[in-house]
Amino acid sequence: MPVPGSLTAPTWISAYNTKRAIAPQMRIRRAFLAGDAAHIHSPIGGQGLNTGIEDAYNLGWKLGLHINGVVDEKYLDSYEAERLAVAKAFLANTNLAMNIVLTHSKIGQLVRDIIAPLILNYPAAQRQLKRIIADTPITYHHSPIQYNERKRARASPAAQEHHLRRVNIGDHAPNMNLLIPKEYKRAQLLSLLQTPKHVILVLLGEKSKEFKEHYANFSKIKTAFADLANSYFIVGEHAIDYTSFDSNLTDVFIDSDGLGHQLYQCFEPTLYLIRPDGYVSFKGVPNLESLKAFVEEHIHMDKLPLKSDAPKAKKIEVAV
Repeated sequence: MPVPGSLTAPTWISAYNTKRAIAPQMRIRRAFLAGDAAHIHSPIGGQGLNTGIEDAYNLGWKLGLHINGVVDEKYLDSYEAERLAVAKAFLANTNLAMNIVLTHSKIGQLVRDIIAPLILNYPAAQRQLKRIIADTPITYHHSPIQYNERKRARASPAAQEHHLRRVNIGDHAPNMNLLIPKEYKRAQLLSLLQTPKHVILVLLGEKSKEFKEHYANFSKIKTAFADLANSYFIVGEHAIDYTSFDSNLTDVFIDSDGLGHQLYQCFEPTLYLIRPDGYVSFKGVPNLESLKAFVEEHIHMDKLPLKSDAPKAKKIEVAV
């Protein structure tokens, strides 16, 4: 219970002001802004450091590819296209939260002191708040460097809702529990994504019993993009006999609790190309030609693997 109290005779008092500002651009030619150089806002929620690190991560892997001649100059434009919108949203959200905390309005105080605590008692609200603080709801659905599916016919509201629950292009790839066959060792998808390379995931969904037939196609994709990405083949739990795996089947994992396929809403064989920062840039059937067409639109495969004797890059300035 709160205990009434008062503070008297302060020895030192100073005014506290929060600065809130955002740069209109995060890139001008070879100069980039990231972190506090690009956006400053209230410290409420502790989002400033997270946002700055995400800026740097988003820019870092793209600069690495560009410096090595793997992607063109226009590829770097996606940095501002993706991160400026995120920065604007954070600025608006922290402004709103700060106004609620410092409000003198009776209605605002009612919301802050009574309604908000009641809402945050619910586990669903707590989970959503954790997701917001962890920045996992961030998406890059309109990024210029992702696969642009042809426009679909207007779907019904129910179909649209079902589609939104899936892991789609521009979403952050969620974690799943995995099992390494034969070895019976547990693993996490998150650990497989901790790499400077792209990652190709092939999930079989309800076709997991036919994994040997699908593995041949996966093997071709894995070989074709070995310089660009690490590739992993994930089959559903209880769909197969764990002892039926041949030792020649490499980079195969089992969705150990079946929750991964549910989380991805994956029922048919599906291929995901995941960027080094963990976001899905391509989603489609596990087809070598369609993935090749997308990759070659953005990436010079002949420049991979990265060489230590890569041409010297132009001077690039990053302000943080």
